Amino acid sequence: MATLKALNLRNEGGKNLPIIRLWNFLRGYVIITIEGFALERFINYAIAQGIYLWDIIRIEPMLLEAKISLKGYKALRAIVKKTGCRIKIKARVGYPFFMHKIKQRKTFAAGLFVALFLIFTSASFIWSIEIKGNTEIPEQKIKECLYELGLFQGAFKYDLNIPEIENRMMMQLEDLAWIGIELKGTKAIVEVAEKVKPPKSIPTDIPCDIVATKKGIITKLIAKNGDALVKEGDIVKEG
Repeated sequence: MATLKALNLRNEGGKNLPIIRLWNFLRGYVIITIEGFALERFINYAIAQGIYLWDIIRIEPMLLEAKISLKGYKALRAIVKKTGCRIKIKARVGYPFFMHKIKQRKTFAAGLFVALFLIFTSASFIWSIEIKGNTEIPEQKIKECLYELGLFQGAFKYDLNIPEIENRMMMQLEDLAWIGIELKGTKAIVEVAEKVKPPKSIPTDIPCDIVATKKGIITKLIAKNGDALVKEGDIVKEG
Protein backbone atom coordinates (compact mmCIF):
# COMPACT_ATOMS: atom_id res chain seq x y z
CA MET A 1 0.00 0.00 0.00
CA ALA A 2 1.40 3.39 -0.98
CA THR A 3 1.04 6.09 1.62
CA LEU A 4 0.38 9.76 0.99
CA LYS A 5 3.66 10.65 2.66
CA ALA A 6 5.65 8.45 0.27
CA LEU A 7 3.81 9.88 -2.74
CA ASN A 8 4.52 13.44 -1.64
CA LEU A 9 8.23 12.67 -1.36
CA ARG A 10 8.28 11.27 -4.87
CA ASN A 11 6.41 14.29 -6.26
CA GLU A 12 8.71 16.76 -4.51
CA GLY A 13 11.64 15.20 -6.34
CA GLY A 14 10.23 15.70 -9.85
CA LYS A 15 7.85 18.60 -9.87
CA ASN A 16 10.54 21.31 -10.02
CA LEU A 17 12.21 20.07 -13.21
CA PRO A 18 11.67 22.83 -15.82
CA ILE A 19 11.31 20.33 -18.69
CA ILE A 20 8.57 18.46 -16.79
CA ARG A 21 6.70 21.66 -15.98
CA LEU A 22 6.89 22.71 -19.63
CA TRP A 23 5.69 19.31 -20.82
CA ASN A 24 2.75 19.38 -18.41
CA PHE A 25 1.83 22.90 -19.55
CA LEU A 26 1.88 21.92 -23.22
CA ARG A 27 -0.25 18.83 -22.60
CA GLY A 28 -2.57 20.65 -20.25
CA TYR A 29 -3.58 19.48 -16.80
CA VAL A 30 -6.20 20.08 -14.15
CA ILE A 31 -5.97 20.77 -10.45
CA ILE A 32 -8.53 18.59 -8.69
CA THR A 33 -9.81 18.01 -5.18
CA ILE A 34 -10.55 14.47 -4.02
CA GLU A 35 -12.98 14.04 -1.15
CA GLY A 36 -13.92 10.79 0.61
CA PHE A 37 -13.14 8.22 3.27
CA ALA A 38 -10.89 6.04 1.07
CA LEU A 39 -8.30 8.53 -0.13
CA GLU A 40 -5.33 6.14 0.22
CA ARG A 41 -7.22 3.43 -1.66
CA PHE A 42 -8.05 5.96 -4.39
CA ILE A 43 -4.34 6.83 -4.79
CA ASN A 44 -3.32 3.15 -4.87
CA TYR A 45 -5.89 2.36 -7.55
CA ALA A 46 -4.58 5.27 -9.62
CA ILE A 47 -0.96 4.04 -9.29
CA ALA A 48 -1.99 0.51 -10.19
CA GLN A 49 -3.60 1.73 -13.42
CA GLY A 50 -0.63 3.95 -14.35
CA ILE A 51 -2.44 7.21 -13.66
CA TYR A 52 0.08 9.80 -12.50
CA LEU A 53 -0.90 12.35 -9.82
CA TRP A 54 1.56 14.97 -8.60
CA ASP A 55 1.78 17.81 -6.09
CA ILE A 56 -0.58 15.90 -3.78
CA ILE A 57 -1.55 17.95 -0.71
CA ARG A 58 -3.79 16.89 2.15
CA ILE A 59 -6.04 19.87 2.91
CA GLU A 60 -8.25 18.11 5.44
CA PRO A 61 -8.44 14.53 6.79
CA MET A 62 -10.90 13.61 4.04
CA LEU A 63 -9.82 16.09 1.35
CA LEU A 64 -6.83 16.06 -1.01
CA GLU A 65 -5.66 18.37 -3.75
CA ALA A 66 -3.61 17.07 -6.68
CA LYS A 67 -2.63 17.74 -10.28
CA ILE A 68 -3.37 15.31 -13.08
CA SER A 69 -3.09 15.23 -16.85
CA LEU A 70 -6.18 15.47 -19.03
CA LYS A 71 -5.81 11.84 -20.12
CA GLY A 72 -5.38 10.72 -16.52
CA TYR A 73 -8.43 12.70 -15.39
CA LYS A 74 -10.64 10.96 -17.95
CA ALA A 75 -9.42 7.60 -16.67
CA LEU A 76 -10.47 8.29 -13.05
CA ARG A 77 -14.15 7.51 -13.59
CA ALA A 78 -13.79 3.81 -12.77
CA ILE A 79 -11.71 4.54 -9.65
CA VAL A 80 -14.32 7.03 -8.43
CA LYS A 81 -17.00 4.34 -8.67
CA LYS A 82 -14.86 1.80 -6.76
CA THR A 83 -13.87 4.09 -3.89
CA GLY A 84 -16.93 6.32 -3.60
CA CYS A 85 -14.76 9.45 -3.58
CA ARG A 86 -15.87 12.69 -5.18
CA ILE A 87 -13.74 14.72 -7.57
CA LYS A 88 -14.04 18.40 -8.43
CA ILE A 89 -11.96 20.41 -10.87
CA LYS A 90 -10.43 23.41 -9.12
CA ALA A 91 -8.53 24.89 -12.07
CA ARG A 92 -7.60 24.14 -15.68
CA VAL A 93 -4.01 24.92 -16.62
CA GLY A 94 -2.03 24.69 -19.85
CA TYR A 95 -1.83 25.47 -23.52
CA PRO A 96 -4.99 23.60 -24.66
CA PHE A 97 -7.19 25.58 -22.24
CA PHE A 98 -5.50 28.84 -23.18
CA MET A 99 -6.13 28.28 -26.89
CA HIS A 100 -9.70 27.30 -26.17
CA LYS A 101 -10.29 30.62 -24.40
CA ILE A 102 -8.70 32.51 -27.28
CA LYS A 103 -10.96 30.78 -29.81
CA GLN A 104 -14.02 31.56 -27.69
CA ARG A 105 -13.04 35.20 -27.50
CA LYS A 106 -12.25 35.92 -31.15
CA THR A 107 -14.86 38.64 -31.27
CA PHE A 108 -13.54 40.20 -28.08
CA ALA A 109 -9.95 40.01 -29.36
CA ALA A 110 -10.97 41.59 -32.68
CA GLY A 111 -12.86 44.35 -30.88
CA LEU A 112 -9.89 45.01 -28.60
CA PHE A 113 -7.56 45.21 -31.59
CA VAL A 114 -9.88 47.67 -33.37
CA ALA A 115 -10.21 49.78 -30.19
CA LEU A 116 -6.43 49.95 -29.71
CA PHE A 117 -5.98 50.81 -33.37
CA LEU A 118 -8.50 53.64 -33.12
CA ILE A 119 -6.91 54.98 -29.94
CA PHE A 120 -3.46 54.96 -31.53
CA THR A 121 -4.78 56.50 -34.73
CA SER A 122 -6.74 59.27 -32.99
CA ALA A 123 -3.71 60.12 -30.84
CA SER A 124 -1.75 60.81 -34.03
CA PHE A 125 -3.86 63.83 -34.99
CA ILE A 126 -4.25 67.37 -33.67
CA TRP A 127 -7.73 67.86 -32.25
CA SER A 128 -7.41 71.24 -30.51
CA ILE A 129 -5.31 74.39 -30.85
CA GLU A 130 -4.77 76.82 -27.97
CA ILE A 131 -3.43 80.34 -28.60
CA LYS A 132 -1.68 82.16 -25.74
CA GLY A 133 -0.13 85.61 -25.36
CA ASN A 134 -1.95 87.55 -28.07
CA THR A 135 -3.70 90.81 -27.26
CA GLU A 136 -3.55 92.85 -30.47
CA ILE A 137 -3.42 90.10 -33.10
CA PRO A 138 -6.83 88.41 -33.45
CA GLU A 139 -6.82 84.73 -32.57
CA GLN A 140 -8.69 83.91 -35.77
CA LYS A 141 -5.96 85.55 -37.84
CA ILE A 142 -3.31 83.40 -36.13
CA LYS A 143 -5.35 80.24 -36.72
CA GLU A 144 -5.89 81.10 -40.38
CA CYS A 145 -2.15 81.55 -40.82
CA LEU A 146 -1.47 78.26 -39.05
CA TYR A 147 -4.05 76.54 -41.27
CA GLU A 148 -2.25 77.74 -44.40
CA LEU A 149 0.98 76.24 -43.01
CA GLY A 150 -0.62 72.86 -42.25
CA LEU A 151 -1.41 73.15 -38.55
CA PHE A 152 -5.16 72.75 -38.01
CA GLN A 153 -7.67 70.54 -36.22
CA GLY A 154 -7.39 67.08 -37.78
CA ALA A 155 -3.80 67.53 -39.02
CA PHE A 156 -1.51 64.46 -38.78
CA LYS A 157 0.99 65.63 -36.20
CA TYR A 158 3.88 63.45 -37.41
CA ASP A 159 3.84 65.31 -40.74
CA LEU A 160 4.23 68.72 -39.10
CA ASN A 161 7.54 70.57 -39.35
CA ILE A 162 7.22 72.77 -36.26
CA PRO A 163 10.42 74.86 -36.71
CA GLU A 164 9.43 75.58 -40.31
CA ILE A 165 5.91 76.64 -39.27
CA GLU A 166 7.32 78.95 -36.58
CA ASN A 167 9.74 80.62 -39.04
CA ARG A 168 7.05 81.18 -41.68
CA MET A 169 4.63 82.54 -39.08
CA MET A 170 7.23 85.14 -38.08
CA MET A 171 7.55 86.22 -41.73
CA GLN A 172 3.82 86.35 -42.44
CA LEU A 173 2.71 88.18 -39.27
CA GLU A 174 4.66 91.41 -38.90
CA ASP A 175 3.34 92.08 -35.41
CA LEU A 176 4.92 88.92 -34.00
CA ALA A 177 8.10 89.23 -31.95
CA TRP A 178 8.27 85.51 -31.11
CA ILE A 179 6.23 82.33 -31.51
CA GLY A 180 6.60 78.87 -29.97
CA ILE A 181 4.55 75.79 -30.84
CA GLU A 182 4.37 72.77 -28.50
CA LEU A 183 2.50 69.54 -29.18
CA LYS A 184 1.04 67.84 -26.10
CA GLY A 185 -0.79 64.68 -27.06
CA THR A 186 -3.58 65.72 -29.43
CA LYS A 187 -3.30 69.41 -28.50
CA ALA A 188 -1.17 72.15 -30.07
CA ILE A 189 -0.23 75.00 -27.73
CA VAL A 190 0.81 78.15 -29.61
CA GLU A 191 2.46 80.87 -27.50
CA VAL A 192 3.14 84.25 -29.06
CA ALA A 193 4.81 87.49 -28.05
CA GLU A 194 3.73 90.60 -29.88
CA LYS A 195 5.97 93.47 -30.91
CA VAL A 196 5.76 96.57 -28.69
CA LYS A 197 4.80 99.45 -30.91
CA PRO A 198 6.62 102.77 -30.33
CA PRO A 199 4.43 105.66 -29.12
CA LYS A 200 3.11 107.97 -31.74
CA SER A 201 5.30 111.03 -32.22
CA ILE A 202 3.59 114.40 -31.89
CA PRO A 203 4.74 117.24 -34.13
CA THR A 204 6.25 120.10 -32.19
CA ASP A 205 4.10 122.69 -33.95
CA ILE A 206 0.82 121.23 -32.63
CA PRO A 207 -0.23 122.45 -29.15
CA CYS A 208 -0.94 119.82 -26.48
CA ASP A 209 -1.41 119.45 -22.76
CA ILE A 210 0.82 117.59 -20.32
CA VAL A 211 -1.50 115.49 -18.11
CA ALA A 212 -0.52 113.76 -14.87
CA THR A 213 -0.81 109.96 -14.99
CA LYS A 214 -0.98 109.69 -11.20
CA LYS A 215 -1.25 111.77 -8.04
CA GLY A 216 1.93 113.60 -7.00
CA ILE A 217 3.76 116.83 -6.04
CA ILE A 218 5.43 119.12 -8.57
CA THR A 219 9.08 119.30 -7.55
CA LYS A 220 10.45 121.10 -10.61
CA LEU A 221 8.85 122.78 -13.60
CA ILE A 222 10.54 124.09 -16.76
CA ALA A 223 8.18 125.54 -19.39
CA LYS A 224 10.10 126.46 -22.54
CA ASN A 225 6.92 127.04 -24.54
CA GLY A 226 3.31 127.54 -23.60
CA ASP A 227 1.73 128.48 -20.27
CA ALA A 228 2.51 126.75 -16.96
CA LEU A 229 -0.74 126.06 -15.12
CA VAL A 230 1.01 124.71 -11.99
CA LYS A 231 4.03 125.69 -9.97
CA GLU A 232 6.58 123.85 -7.84
CA GLY A 233 5.02 122.48 -4.63
CA ASP A 234 1.53 122.07 -6.14
CA ILE A 235 -0.29 118.78 -5.63
CA VAL A 236 -1.77 117.28 -8.80
CA LYS A 237 -4.26 114.46 -9.25
CA GLU A 238 -4.35 111.78 -11.89
CA GLY A 239 -5.81 113.22 -15.09
